[in-house]
Amino acid sequence: MIKHSYLILLIIFVAQSVQAEITPIDGAFGIKLGDSPKEKYRAEELPTEIGKLFFVEPPIKNEHFNEYAVLVTHRTNKIFRIYAEKEQSSASCKEELLKVKRSLENIYGTLSVANKVFTVKQKNREINLTCKISTINNNEASLQIKYVDRQLFKDSHERTKPDRNDASGL
Repeated sequence: MIKHSYLILLIIFVAQSVQAEITPIDGAFGIKLGDSPKEKYRAEELPTEIGKLFFVEPPIKNEHFNEYAVLVTHRTNKIFRIYAEKEQSSASCKEELLKVKRSLENIYGTLSVANKVFTVKQKNREINLTCKISTINNNEASLQIKYVDRQLFKDSHERTKPDRNDASGL
């Protein structure tokens, strides 16, 4: 009987330690934060103030999303944001949000919520999940997820020195 008690306690301890392991945030949909964008993305490049946006077909798709994009730093050409979204009705968006939230918590741990955005943070990386309701029609919404590497973005901007006072070529 004592052996069985020790065995049961050991199984409980191992099960809890397995649940406590948290996967590091390194990317999503088969795309890694910090990688350079694949050459095939180039045709869909859109410049923005904070980086180059590429609409992509990811190696791994998820049933909850149907549009994917990555944001790449201007200077280092590294992926610092991965986006996915799917437009749908407000009611189905809220249902899908809960399903995705549960999946994320199983992988990354507990998500916090602020202003209807669910977030999990690990050092300089984070995941944000929200159901954005249309301002034009409250019955329409978009399930959105964003994976972010803040350090890559910060490093890229520190190197550009936006406050320099160079007037050459003007």
